[in-house]
Amino acid sequence: IEKAVEKIIARQKLSEYTQKLEMLILEKSKLADHLSSLGVMIGSISHNIKGLLTNLDGGLYLVKSGLKKADNETMKEGLGLLDQAVDRIKKMIMDMLLYSKERTLRKDAIDTKTFVEKITEMIELKLKGTKIAFKCNSPDFSDTFYADEGFLIVALINFLDNAIDACLADAQNKDHEIGFEISRENDSLLICIHDNGCGMDSQTKEKIFNLFFSSKGTKGTGFGLYISNSIIKEHGGAIHVNSIKGKGTDFKIILPMPKADS
Repeated sequence: IEKAVEKIIARQKLSEYTQKLEMLILEKSKLADHLSSLGVMIGSISHNIKGLLTNLDGGLYLVKSGLKKADNETMKEGLGLLDQAVDRIKKMIMDMLLYSKERTLRKDAIDTKTFVEKITEMIELKLKGTKIAFKCNSPDFSDTFYADEGFLIVALINFLDNAIDACLADAQNKDHEIGFEISRENDSLLICIHDNGCGMDSQTKEKIFNLFFSSKGTKGTGFGLYISNSIIKEHGGAIHVNSIKGKGTDFKIILPMPKADS
C-alpha cells in the first residue's frame, strides 16, 4: 500500500511539473512573439520618424528662407509642411497608444445624426487646402445605436485618412471625391466609405489589415487600418473591401444595430 501511495504521489508531482513546464514553454513562446513584434514596431517607427524629420527640416528651411527674404509665400509653404508633419506625429502617437493598451469597449447610446456631424467636421478640417470634395449623406432615420463612440470615430477616421492619401497619391484624375454614407439595413448599421483615388491591386488589398503593413512608404505607420479592423471586430462588425488599381476603393462596414426592444 505504501509503495502504491508513493507511486500515486510521484505521478501527481510529475503531472504538476509537466504542466508547469508546458506553461513556461508557452510563456517563452509568447515572449518571443512579443519581442519579435516589438522589433518590427521599432523598425517601422524609426522609418517613419526619419521621414517626419525630413519634412520638419524642409519646413523649417522654407520658413527661415521666407523670413530672410520677407517672402510670405515661401513661409506659407514651409508652415504647410510643418503642419503636415505635426499632424502625422500626433496620428502616429495615437495609433501607438491604441495598439499598446488593452481596449475596454464602453457602449453608449449614440445619436446617428450627431455622430455623422462629428465625422464630417473632422474630415473637412483635414481637407482644407486640398481640392478633394467630401460628400456625406444625412441619415434619413433618427435612431440611436450602441457603440464606443471614441473608438469608433478613431476607426472611421483612419479609413477616411486612407481615402485622402489615396486621392492625393493619384496623379491621373483631377477631380477627386470622398463619399461617406450611413444607412440602416434590418438590424445592421451600414457605413460606406468611397474614394476615386489611386486604388489598390489585389496583393495590397489582402495585406491592408496586417500589422505594420503600409503601402504609403514613410507616410504610413502600419497601425491605422490594423487598429480600425480590430475596433470593428470588437463591436461585432465586419468590413468588406473592393478596390481597383487606378479607379478607387470602397470600404463597407457592417455593425450590428439591434432594435431598442432587444
